[in-house]
Amino acid sequence: IVEEPDAPKFDADLVCLVKDWQLDKTGKFGVFQTDRGASRAGTFGSVSTVNGAIDPVIEVPTNGDIRARLYNIDNTRVVDLRVEGAEAWIIAVDGNPLTPRPLDGWPMGPAMRIDVLFRAPAKAGQTLRLTNVYSAEPRPLATFRAVGPARPNKRFKPRALPASAIP
Repeated sequence: IVEEPDAPKFDADLVCLVKDWQLDKTGKFGVFQTDRGASRAGTFGSVSTVNGAIDPVIEVPTNGDIRARLYNIDNTRVVDLRVEGAEAWIIAVDGNPLTPRPLDGWPMGPAMRIDVLFRAPAKAGQTLRLTNVYSAEPRPLATFRAVGPARPNKRFKPRALPASAIP
């Protein structure tokens, strides 16, 4: 994780590692890759995880500006992530800052990362969903739940990260 010294301050900075697993009904591992999957969008798993958990609830500060570093750590799958219920913006791709753009379609191959900025719900207890839409049916992955007193943030405006120092 690179901490940019001149980056805007966020109320939370999350790491979300997304991966599919092929598990049978007893919980044993199945095949990790198929020839058919390798020639298409990857080998879909029967279970999706974020940070190793199935459908985790991730607490975020109420009304906070959240930076989520979303990684596709699946070695065979393409994912296309959305934050349902919030306006989300891509602020970096593979660690390289870019002018903020809406998170409305950014397929990620294996080992890719996008940094996303979104505003958490304004009331404690409210939720947002991290969803993978790169499949026949959108697949919910995790829930972001607002907790604690509301941050005093005003109107949401995506902020760009500082440019990378490339020698």
